[in-house]
Amino acid sequence: MIMLKYKMTPRPETSTQTTTVGSLGFKIASVAEGAMDLYLTTTDKTYLWDICAGDIILQEAGGEMVDLRGQPFVYDGRQLRNEHGILVTNGRLTSSARAVVEQLKEANER
Repeated sequence: MIMLKYKMTPRPETSTQTTTVGSLGFKIASVAEGAMDLYLTTTDKTYLWDICAGDIILQEAGGEMVDLRGQPFVYDGRQLRNEHGILVTNGRLTSSARAVVEQLKEANER
């Protein structure tokens, strides 16, 4: 698996290859083109204009982008700030990635 990371420390005991890149749009596009399989961030410091173009490109490529609650992003102008993180997958990993996110949230609540 190839995964993008954002300010994370790589764990040498895993077989996951991580790459650090800057732009959120570039991260989404990297998943859309198949260069990366997954991107996850928990930040609440992004806005819908940061992800809207990448979201449609990703969808057309067969990928999926949701917040960490599993909800798709709604571009209706009512809510501009993304307050619930971002999960970007190649489409094949969506259900597995969502399950891992849920496990992490449950473990964090304990």
